[in-house]
Amino acid sequence: MIRNISDLVFFIGAITLVFLTTSTANFLGIEQVATVSTTIIFLFALFYLLQNVKILIEKKKNKSIIYYSVVILLISGMIFASEDIVSSINFLKDWLTPVIILLYFENIKSNKRNILIKVLIIFFLVECFLGIYERFTSTLVFGSLKISGLNEYSENLNIEFRAQSLLGHPLNNAHMICIMLSCILISFINNKYKLILLIIGVCGILSFNSRVATIAIFIVAFFYFLMARKNLTNKQYHYFTIIFIGIFTYILYLMFTTDLGGRLIYGDRLMNGSANVRLKAFDIFTNFYNRNNLLFGLGKIDPFKLTENGYLNLMITLGIPAALLLISTQAWIIFSRLHNMNIYGKIIILTCFFVVGFSNNALASSTPFLMFCIWLSTFNKKRIKKGQNKIYTISNYQMQTDKSV
Repeated sequence: MIRNISDLVFFIGAITLVFLTTSTANFLGIEQVATVSTTIIFLFALFYLLQNVKILIEKKKNKSIIYYSVVILLISGMIFASEDIVSSINFLKDWLTPVIILLYFENIKSNKRNILIKVLIIFFLVECFLGIYERFTSTLVFGSLKISGLNEYSENLNIEFRAQSLLGHPLNNAHMICIMLSCILISFINNKYKLILLIIGVCGILSFNSRVATIAIFIVAFFYFLMARKNLTNKQYHYFTIIFIGIFTYILYLMFTTDLGGRLIYGDRLMNGSANVRLKAFDIFTNFYNRNNLLFGLGKIDPFKLTENGYLNLMITLGIPAALLLISTQAWIIFSRLHNMNIYGKIIILTCFFVVGFSNNALASSTPFLMFCIWLSTFNKKRIKKGQNKIYTISNYQMQTDKSV
């Protein structure tokens, strides 16, 4: 797996990139989480970018990244003009890092890609199993327990507890698992392994007690079933159908007969409370905004976390024009990577990134976009040599790449 010093350093960089999160960094006493976690891979990516800038610019699909980078520079300049130098630098670093890593990961050599694949799969398994452990033991490994105080429910129903795993906030965890699963399901991995990872991912999402993510992942599972049957013989299809329906029927049974369903099944009052919180978002535009705020934003996001919508928070922070430019160019990059994907794959990706993302604050930060860039560039099925129809497993997958370091 590791052939030389470069591979070893890359392996260390990949480990820190995904495993060094806010939760684990606090545990280790590390303060500058984003900087430490991305530095090694960022340097690899920057070195590759400087060597191949002309080739990358000429690729049609990378036009979206060029426009996106210009938008990030403009917004960073706008923040700098307000004399907030630190925020300007942090914004530039946070939002440019995902696309720089995307360009690198799309073109790395097969040995480094195989290292990355293994690290990402291990991260996915640790993230899910840690969440499941926290859920069933009602203990948090890295986080702090917060009780919502819904005493009107039976003590036997553990509907309040929400795991925090490696990524802190339960909604962020659920969104990230959805992103990871979406890229796994449209990848080169053998369908039987996809199904196993899907089941583990569903159990992981249930442990975070997120209603939108739970509903979305069952929708995604249905579209994955439709997508997978095209690659199966009749005999395989029948076996796959029986196993697929059986497993998900059992999961639904557990959700309705145990406390595993959590807030989705038993949280009707929580549903009403959360809906009221989202409706309060409209008060922001009537009570807090004037024309200058709409155009240039408030620059502070903390007072508006209760909107529970990342894109709305971006508009509040940056102003509507800048936020729309950022969102639209980001979406352009995503769609440019889905160009040759079938309709089922597109639905899976867009549901997991946008639909689940709209239910929380995560999209106001660059982290979900970074996660998406890492996973899609690593597992994107269209990177397989054209004309090959084999359904690959992790062990025998070999990537055809462009010139890389």
